Amino acid sequence: MKFQYYFLTLIFCSVLLFSCNTTAEKNMDSIVQKWEMSKFEIDQTDQTQRFNPNRDVWLEFKDDGTYYTEGGPFPPESGTYSFDGSELTMDSNIANAESIFWNVSIIGNKMVFSRISNQNKLTEIHYQVVQ
Repeated sequence: MKFQYYFLTLIFCSVLLFSCNTTAEKNMDSIVQKWEMSKFEIDQTDQTQRFNPNRDVWLEFKDDGTYYTEGGPFPPESGTYSFDGSELTMDSNIANAESIFWNVSIIGNKMVFSRISNQNKLTEIHYQVVQ
């Protein structure tokens, strides 16, 4: 009887151990791809024409923890990132740039960045996977 108890406990623990990758590993896979900006809002006011006038802004997250973005009225930018499934930190390679923190939600092929700016305004950037 003890043997069956220990055996079942061992199997249960093994299943838990092998079915649980870290949250960061699982969620990193969902963000690692190329995304195109579909909408930019500040306090629920559409600012897409201002920040993506040619509809050419894209952002790519790589599995080595780096990102690259270009398009729109801004110069290309690259840097490093960390993502835990809901919070994203981006550190630009541009000199003296501060880290940027975003709340992120990903549903299917759509992703939304959101944060409160220094001016206490809600900023949301909507992306979709590049096909």
